[in-house]
Amino acid sequence: QLLQAPITSLPAIHHLAAPPPPPPHYFVCYFYFCLVPYFVFFSARFEFFQLARLTFSSSHIMLPSSSDLSRAILCLSDPQAPNNLKQSAFQYLQRIKEDTEHVWELCMHLIMNPSESGDASQHNTHSTNTATQVLFWCFQTLADYIQHHATLLHQNNQLSRIQDALMPHWIVQVGLKSEFQMYMKTRYAVTVAKLFKITYLHEWTQFFPNLFSILQQTGSEQQQVVAIDFFIRILKAIDEEVVEKLIHRGYEEKDQNQLIKDKMRDDCIENVARAFYMILAKKHQELTNDCLDLLPNYSDWAPIELFTTDQYADMYLELVRDPRFRRKTCDCLAKIALKGMKQHEDKLALFQKLKYMPLLTNLIVDSKEDPEFAACFAALANNTALQLLESWYHFEYPSNEALRNDQSHREKTQAAHQMLMQIQPLMFCLLSDDDEQVSSNVTQYVSDFISTLRKRNLATSPLTSSEIDQMQRVFQVVVTKCKYPDDFHFDVSEQNEYDVGFLEYRRAIISIYAALTRAVPQKAKEWLFPLLNQTVQHYDQMHWTQIEVILTLFVHTVLNTTPESVDPKGNFFPPAFAAIVKSGISSVNNPAVQYAFFDVFWRCSIFVQHDSTLIEPMLKIFVDERGMRNPVPMVRSRSRYLFLTFMKATQNELTPFVERIYDSIRDFMQFELSRDTVDPQSTVTREKYNLYEAIGSLLASPHADPNIVRHVINRIMKTLLEQITQILNQELYKNDTEQVPAFQTLIAESLGGIMFLTKAFPSKGKNATICTESKQVLVVVHQLLKQVPTSNIVRGQITTYLRTVSHVVSATQIMDDVLPILETFQNIAKDPVSTQEFIDLLQPFPYKMKRSENAQLKQNFHTMTSSFIYPLTAKVFGYLVSEYWSNPLAEVHTSLLKLHRSYIQFLEVLLVQGFHEVLMVDANQFQTLLQGLLRSCGHASPPLVRSSLNVFKSMVEKWAGQNQSFTQFCFQQIIPLCFTLPTNNNFDLEDASWYMVLGDIVDVLRTIGKNCGNSFVEFMVQQYLPSLNLSQPMINQLMEVLANSKKSAAQKSFRNMFAAQQRNVTG
Repeated sequence: QLLQAPITSLPAIHHLAAPPPPPPHYFVCYFYFCLVPYFVFFSARFEFFQLARLTFSSSHIMLPSSSDLSRAILCLSDPQAPNNLKQSAFQYLQRIKEDTEHVWELCMHLIMNPSESGDASQHNTHSTNTATQVLFWCFQTLADYIQHHATLLHQNNQLSRIQDALMPHWIVQVGLKSEFQMYMKTRYAVTVAKLFKITYLHEWTQFFPNLFSILQQTGSEQQQVVAIDFFIRILKAIDEEVVEKLIHRGYEEKDQNQLIKDKMRDDCIENVARAFYMILAKKHQELTNDCLDLLPNYSDWAPIELFTTDQYADMYLELVRDPRFRRKTCDCLAKIALKGMKQHEDKLALFQKLKYMPLLTNLIVDSKEDPEFAACFAALANNTALQLLESWYHFEYPSNEALRNDQSHREKTQAAHQMLMQIQPLMFCLLSDDDEQVSSNVTQYVSDFISTLRKRNLATSPLTSSEIDQMQRVFQVVVTKCKYPDDFHFDVSEQNEYDVGFLEYRRAIISIYAALTRAVPQKAKEWLFPLLNQTVQHYDQMHWTQIEVILTLFVHTVLNTTPESVDPKGNFFPPAFAAIVKSGISSVNNPAVQYAFFDVFWRCSIFVQHDSTLIEPMLKIFVDERGMRNPVPMVRSRSRYLFLTFMKATQNELTPFVERIYDSIRDFMQFELSRDTVDPQSTVTREKYNLYEAIGSLLASPHADPNIVRHVINRIMKTLLEQITQILNQELYKNDTEQVPAFQTLIAESLGGIMFLTKAFPSKGKNATICTESKQVLVVVHQLLKQVPTSNIVRGQITTYLRTVSHVVSATQIMDDVLPILETFQNIAKDPVSTQEFIDLLQPFPYKMKRSENAQLKQNFHTMTSSFIYPLTAKVFGYLVSEYWSNPLAEVHTSLLKLHRSYIQFLEVLLVQGFHEVLMVDANQFQTLLQGLLRSCGHASPPLVRSSLNVFKSMVEKWAGQNQSFTQFCFQQIIPLCFTLPTNNNFDLEDASWYMVLGDIVDVLRTIGKNCGNSFVEFMVQQYLPSLNLSQPMINQLMEVLANSKKSAAQKSFRNMFAAQQRNVTG
């Protein structure tokens, strides 16, 4: 129930008041609980029943008391409380939050007087937990209030009261004397950080003196630990509020945060660095580790020299040798290594000052003893080596070649190279470590280092013997590390966390090999060839993991090299591929080997042209139990998918075999009635579609025999059409249920097979055979629409087929055979989904008719389109109800959004292809269309807004300056739209999609200016822009930008202008 009356009388906030003494009966209860622990349970139940008596109704509570508020909070967090009571408590608390005038006072009262919600200063666990829950809610509510209602606190001059109460007084009076959980301390810190963010620049000038005073509190050792803990948590919360880069922030917030950091650099950062050092020196396990976590976040933007003094350097070395701190120390130093610096020589100096090289090269690391530390150490080594590599590359390959002769530059290059070579052996040692995480953490450096060899001219500066040894060692590591473990789960549904991690690691290792083959392709070939030759000859004596790795590396060698340059005479790749095909490797009964084997087929199919004798054995492997008939679903699916790519890649070579290929796979291509699987887009169905497209790609080859093509297409079409016709003639589809539409699915699958067969034929070219056969299909499609008009499955597949066939057949056949189907489709389109499908069906026609040389066809299309364009417009906007416009991106409006997009995109296609006159057949309806487009420009979807603006642009190009009525519409509607659109609530200037919309706005304005000339300039300068309260210099600048600037510059200017306007409105 909602609270009716305002909160007008609340206890005052006592900043330094101690909690009141507990009532006398408290000691009795406490003593009783000590004697009988079970009384805790009964006490809790009694409290619950007392709470149940409170209905949170307006009649019961006129002024919220602390006790009522506490009981409501406890009720909401009690898992055993009835749902109706929880709902009442939730509504009660929400009503309190809505009272923006007093809620903050109520929260502060409970924060400063925790005894009213359970005495946290006592050692009663139940009482402490009660106070913690109430305080947590109060801090959370106060933090939200500060973030969203800071203006009210500014106006009432209440910020200083909250500041004084929260820090340091609350910590001194409550925080240090209580045993709060970590989440409670973090919530307090977040509240302080939000208050800091809005007050530090102007009001809270004493924030950091107050913060540092926490560290100066005297008391027990435990209280000092708590004080440091609060100190760290507050600084961490400030870092997240002001600095954290992963949080999306607006331009104004970024500017404010930059000012805060600038002021912190002047005010406090030196003291923060000293405090961090003091905390590290205490070597308290939890506090020191927390400090090591936080330190690099501050050193990232603060002067780095504050954290790299000699004392700090020695401290890092001490901590990294201490088992308690060495992991966090490595993490800390790894982040410091990435510190951005203006000069590369500064980064070298940083590594020298912090003694990175001695630390990395002298520290003993054993991944078996402490794998987590070894992984952290590897990450530190990786970051350090990457930075050294970047610095060396900068010096070795300067943008200014004259620097190569500069003595100072040569010394810097030598210093960077020396440090890099000092750490190089360690990196390759870590790469070969048995622990995968350790090895994985250095893969980025090894890959980048090898890639730098590509910049080197190996003809004039060949690899040294030691570098060749290093590269060969990397190759051996790749061969060893890529092997699948014996217990690896290839079935994705069975893979565990380790399997997923191994796949990620394997990809990283293979990327190293890819870099190696690109950098030194000849060497990679020399190292791989003996292993490949051995595998082909002795595969039956090798473990399957070895075979799989060699096949995979062979594929990546082909992918990452240019065979013509590495093997110009064809002495390696074609013979190697032939040897793999003709060997018995394909019969190895392991899914990983079989999977890799088909990848070889796919990637190396180009080599078939070197040896046509490979075609028959390859086809046999595809269609027998090694491929499409393989008992392993993963391999079977892969072979059917790669069969399509193989057919496309070897189209000319395989075309003579098309009929034999069809006969060998036709049993896989049959669609069967299923009472279980009714998805026409299932994986199995999609695999069959691939086979139809594969056969189609061979039939579509210009080298195919026309008689064979006609014969095969006729056989395929006849089988599928007979299946559809039988279902229609016997009306078997009427036996379908809504849950299992088996016959409708079979119709859709059969039509899908025809569609994918047709899809393989080119949109340009002579497709006489497929066009002739398509006539029969179109007749059946027309019959389907008439008999099964309400089936979404069938209708959706018909739409897809008609769009596909429209690209293949001639424009004449479209008008003769497709037009009647369109008329029927239009009549059955009675809902948003079917209407959208009808519009999607129309999309290819303007493009096809535009390129037709038959004037009569164009006229017929013009007449047809003119007849339905405005009825269609009325139907579409009739579906777009008011609820849709108020929240168009809601899930319930998905179908309406798709319809809206399809309609606007069709208008865009229609105008781009030059059919403007279609829209001018009815002047009144045209005005209605324009109003609909104006409303569409205010939509919340950037793609739809862009399409709407493009429609306007096409109209402007055609009619602005030529048609007086439309020119007036441009001045009165389109130009104001361009300036009001970016001010909508939906328009996010920082979003890339909306930023692209600004570019479309610039295009529209420029097109109007180009077509209308001086009248546009006069209207803008004398009438419209002055109405926006723009100064004359701003008007001149804006017109200059529109007239002469590049689109990107104009786009940026518009964003800055509207961003400034938003800031003014906010202010």
